[in-house]
Amino acid sequence: MFLKDCDSIVQHKRLNILSTTFLQIDWLYTELGIPHPTSGIDESHNSTAGPFSQSVLAVSNISSLDNPFIAFSPTPASRTSASTTIFHHDTTAASEYNYHRLLSRFVARMEEVDSEDLPPNQSVPIGLDGVEPTPGLLTWAAALHSSLEDIKRRRESHIQAMYDQLECLWKRLGVAESDMDAFVENHRGSTEETIQEYEEELERMLELKQERMSTFVESAREEILRLWDDLLIGEEERADFAPFADGKNQISLL
Repeated sequence: MFLKDCDSIVQHKRLNILSTTFLQIDWLYTELGIPHPTSGIDESHNSTAGPFSQSVLAVSNISSLDNPFIAFSPTPASRTSASTTIFHHDTTAASEYNYHRLLSRFVARMEEVDSEDLPPNQSVPIGLDGVEPTPGLLTWAAALHSSLEDIKRRRESHIQAMYDQLECLWKRLGVAESDMDAFVENHRGSTEETIQEYEEELERMLELKQERMSTFVESAREEILRLWDDLLIGEEERADFAPFADGKNQISLL
């Protein structure tokens, strides 16, 4: 009885961990603008779109694997059957396929349920009824979450680097603060579309910089003058900065 209670507690804890991880994965897919891998899968197993091969579908047609809630362990009676070779050959692919199906069904179920209608002290998280939270499933979910987080971090770093360049160009080219704020506000998130918009804006600003080089240089000179005034730099020290005084070398200020 004690062991049963312990198993029940462990099971409940694992299901809650899985539910939390699935929710975070769903949010990351949305934040990154990446469609769920299962979005193109034909549940009849006749065809598939995305990362799943036909070999995965062949395995998923086996009756023992067609139900995603059944653990991937062949029964003793089936270990000598012809399907055993297929099972062992594609266990990883089949597992991933079924794990994605579990995630897809979880997300669909969560979308159907109003959070305000969730019963208190739910023994089994919504969308995970009948799911066995095996170590393999938990490890896969954690790895997928980590992978999506890495994508998000890389994209955010890229966007930040482009923003840093844009901010300097905007100010030098006299772009209004309101226009800068509007661009940032209208291009939030970490989708590929957002990255493309930043890349296009940066390219546009660099082209504008070339067209308005004299304005850009004059803006840089004015900034240098303000810094000299703030730092109380004397005339003799200013004269030592030849590129500023020599009009032919103004381009070196860039």
